[in-house]
Amino acid sequence: IMFCGEKIVNTDIMIDDRAKNFIDFKGRKLLFSSPHNLLLTDYERVNNWQEVLDKLM
Repeated sequence: IMFCGEKIVNTDIMIDDRAKNFIDFKGRKLLFSSPHNLLLTDYERVNNWQEVLDKLM
């Protein structure tokens, strides 16, 4: 697991609450639910860290 600020690194999975950060990312995208993204349906969604764990295990 890597936490990064402004710079996106090449990884297999990205977890983010801002869909704009997924634009150039080639791996698996997990959209972490937040009030500002609740209407987005284009990404695999997770609502909490337990759901992240369940999806990745």
